[in-house]
Amino acid sequence: MNSRSGERQTGTRLSSSGGDHHGRHRDWVTRAYGPALTTLPPATRRRKLAQLTAVTDLATWRLLRRELGLGPDQTTAAIRELVDACLP
Repeated sequence: MNSRSGERQTGTRLSSSGGDHHGRHRDWVTRAYGPALTTLPPATRRRKLAQLTAVTDLATWRLLRRELGLGPDQTTAAIRELVDACLP
């Protein structure tokens, strides 16, 4: 267990104590946005999928909403703008 992050190491991968949220989220991002990225070179596509995974993660919403004080509409707009910036 990594006491600083609340994560435990399982094999060579870190997973949150709540299960494989990041893996499921990454899979969802690939299904949702992958088709829009098919024309990109593989390295660029991989980077874009990583960016989209980060900006659509619950932690990003929580940061914008709870820590930075944006209202629901502004949080939605901010995440939409971040997603749009990641798409070709």
